[in-house]
Amino acid sequence: MSRASLNLGIASAVFLILLAGYGVWYASVRNLSAESASLADQIAAKEADASRAAAARRALGSIQDDQVALASHFVSAGNVVSYLEELGKSGQALGAKVSVGSVSAEEEPHAHLALSVSIKGTFDAVMRTLGAIEYGPIDAEVSNATVSLVPGDADTASSWSASVTMSVGMESTGDAPAAPAEPSADESDN
Repeated sequence: MSRASLNLGIASAVFLILLAGYGVWYASVRNLSAESASLADQIAAKEADASRAAAARRALGSIQDDQVALASHFVSAGNVVSYLEELGKSGQALGAKVSVGSVSAEEEPHAHLALSVSIKGTFDAVMRTLGAIEYGPIDAEVSNATVSLVPGDADTASSWSASVTMSVGMESTGDAPAAPAEPSADESDN
C-alpha cells in the first residue's frame, strides 16, 4: 500500500469517527433542547398559575376590604349598646336630648333593629338630630316621625319633641344555606 492510500484511509477513519461523534452530539443536543422546551412550558404554566393565584389573592383582599366597608354601615349584635350611646351623643352635640324608648332585633324581612326614639330640644336641634340619624353612616330608615310643640310653663320655654320609629340595618347572623338532610334508612336501601 502506498503512503497516499494509508493517509486516505486514516483521514477517512478520522472523518467517520468525527461524523459519528457529531451525530451523537447532535442527538444529545436535540434531546436536551426538547427537554429544555418542555421545562420552559412547565415554567410558563407555573407562572400562569402563580399569576392567577396572585390575582385571586388580590381579589380576595379587595372583597375583604369591601366587606369591612359594607359592615361599617350596619350595627352588629355586639355593638347595639354603643350605637344607642352614639345616638345620644350625636343628639347632645346638636343640642337635643335623645331617649331610646324600645329596641328589638328582628330578622324579617331582613336583619334589622326596630327602634323607638324620642328627640327633645329646639326645632332646629330636633330636625338636625333626626337628619343626622337618618342620613348618618349607619343604614337607618325612619318609618314614622311625629314632631310636636311641647308648651312650656311659666319657668320653661316651649320645646319641640319628635317621636320616631325607625329600622336600623343589622349584620345578618344566619344567612348560610342549610346543609342537605342525610338520607333516611328507607332511602339508603333503594
